[in-house]
Amino acid sequence: MKIAVEGGAHPLGMVFWFALIATLILTAEIGARGKLRCIELRNLNFCIPWAILSVISPNLLFFYAAIEIQPSIIAIGIALVPMITLLGATFLRRETLTARRSVGLALGAIGIGMILLPKTSLPDAKDTLFVLIAFAGAACYAAEHLYIEVKLPDDIAIDQLLLIMFMSATIMLIPAVFLTGTFFVPSWPLGPPEFAIVSVAGVTLLDYFLITLLIVWAGPVFTSQAAYIVTIAGVVWGVVIFDDDLSMWVWSALVIIMCGLAFVRPREARQNG
Repeated sequence: MKIAVEGGAHPLGMVFWFALIATLILTAEIGARGKLRCIELRNLNFCIPWAILSVISPNLLFFYAAIEIQPSIIAIGIALVPMITLLGATFLRRETLTARRSVGLALGAIGIGMILLPKTSLPDAKDTLFVLIAFAGAACYAAEHLYIEVKLPDDIAIDQLLLIMFMSATIMLIPAVFLTGTFFVPSWPLGPPEFAIVSVAGVTLLDYFLITLLIVWAGPVFTSQAAYIVTIAGVVWGVVIFDDDLSMWVWSALVIIMCGLAFVRPREARQNG
């Protein structure tokens, strides 16, 4: 995402291309298996809110955040997904908020404060707004996990459901990109921004497929533990690719948030169920 926004394209236009590319990939995959006729549009009532929660809202927020802040900080925000998911699952009476988990949530809140409050934690004071935008994107992912857990239809293949979802996102974004003047035609031959958008579409499509399967098999709180890998990998790639220079406040916040994640663990019964 950081490479894509450095090319100068508008986030709304990039999310449109991301959704369209994912739609084309899924159409080719399902068509090759001769299953396009099995697509049932009656699942639109599930897929339209899913598209808003999983494609349009979080990707817009992350693209906007990537314009101004370091990728490492966005990755740290992903670590909040399990904590927010646990709060939502507790509210929906699908999980129990134990003392151990409460400690984890408290550590997460401390970590957020260590990023947002000290004047020396971020390179620029205005970056606080974009950190909050990135955290809002993480909250969308948590809401998506809970939505899938509660509403996922049980009579359709995941790839077919994803096709309807990405197609819904693409159609919803068409009037938005044209009315706002943010539509753009990718250059040819493809440059780094275009390759980055294609990569985001391919990698995230695979991610959505696997995440949805995990939610079905193991529940949203267990699935959200993928944030461990996302956060660590995101920080490492941010340092390696973009030479991110994080303050001691941010490094300390990362350690505290990861410790909080260790406390916000799924119940054993949930893992085995």
